[in-house]
Amino acid sequence: MSELHPIANHLCNAIDAAAESLPLIAPEIDKAASAATKALLNDGKIIACGSGFSSVIAQLLTTSLLHQHEFARPGLPAINLSNDTSTISAIAANPESGAAFTKQVRALSGEHDCLFAINVEEEDAGLNQAVEAAKERGTTAVIITTSNTRGAGLMNAGSSVVINLETKSTSNAIELATFTVNAIVRSIESKLFGAPL
Repeated sequence: MSELHPIANHLCNAIDAAAESLPLIAPEIDKAASAATKALLNDGKIIACGSGFSSVIAQLLTTSLLHQHEFARPGLPAINLSNDTSTISAIAANPESGAAFTKQVRALSGEHDCLFAINVEEEDAGLNQAVEAAKERGTTAVIITTSNTRGAGLMNAGSSVVINLETKSTSNAIELATFTVNAIVRSIESKLFGAPL
């Protein structure tokens, strides 16, 4: 048997890492999907935010909810705060205004909404503040973060659901977060529309 090509070896290692991690976080994925479903059934919306690579994961979540995932269905109300660069830069230009996501969460969230704070890189104090703002507004918070050494602040920020991706590698965290978001969306579709998982 020949050795695997280095790229194939990398992909196999990534799949193995996901296979080991996903069963550990499956119960939290279900809790996150249940929290989001409850928000949607109560005429709430899904709000997502994240910086850097995490903003891409937030966009995957909101696009999958607004459009469709596996079958034709009505769009679900979801907004990615990370995409509003004009607002983010305006808030960031005024250091007294606080973190960009915090101000947006205070202005846009309500008690029937569900905030997804996503962090697949180094700890982000702005996300901690956004989760605290959600808590103040009565908004349910779901945190998708990486291993304890980098996501500990978010995990203690008063959320109702924490999905801890056990990896110190940013690329593995992105892959695991993508699997996680896809599973959350599939579960929401199953809960709302009876779609098979």
